[in-house]
Amino acid sequence: MKKAVLFILLMAFLSCQTDKADNDSSHVLDNRESQLFEFPKDWIGDWKGELEIWSIDTIVQKVSMQLKISENDSCFNWNIIYGDDLSDNRPYILKVINSEEGHYEIDELNGIVLDVWKKGNTLTSAFELDDLILLISEEISEHGILYEVRVIDRKNATTTGEKNDEVDLIYNYPVVTYQKGLLKKSN
Repeated sequence: MKKAVLFILLMAFLSCQTDKADNDSSHVLDNRESQLFEFPKDWIGDWKGELEIWSIDTIVQKVSMQLKISENDSCFNWNIIYGDDLSDNRPYILKVINSEEGHYEIDELNGIVLDVWKKGNTLTSAFELDDLILLISEEISEHGILYEVRVIDRKNATTTGEKNDEVDLIYNYPVVTYQKGLLKKSN
C-alpha cells in the first residue's frame, strides 16, 4: 500500500484514540455532546434559524431558514424554507433506503433524488452540479440542528504528488462558499 494511504489511515486511527485511563463515555475529542439522538424521531418538528453565508472572514448575507420535518406513511416530509416571505419553499421527501447502513434519499419531487448518509447525529449528502461539488450536512444536538453547506469548485482543482511515484496523486479543491445556520426547534 502506498505511503500516502497508510499515512491517512494512521491519522484517522490516531484521531479516534482516547486515553485508555479515561473510561468516561461522555468524553469526546471535539467537546461535543456524545448523546445519540434517535433518527428520525428526535428530528421531527419545526426548526427555525438564520443561515449565514460566509466569505473569508465575514458574513456576506443572512437569510432566515426553516426546516419542517414530519412523518408521512413510510417516509418523511423534509421541507426547507428560505426567507421571511416563505416564497423559497422546497418540499422534499426523505425516504429510508437501508436504515442499518444509514442510507436515505432526499427526493426533490422534480426528478432529482440525492443520497443521504447518517453517521452518528449527522446526515450528509455530497453531489456534483455544473463542476461544483456540494457537501451538505445536518447535525442534531441539544442546541438544535446545525445546517452546513460547502460548495467546492471542481474545475479549479490543483494537484500534488504527480512527480513522486511513491505517493498517490492528490487533488485539492477550492471551497468557494460556506453556509451555516443553527436551527432551533420551535414546537
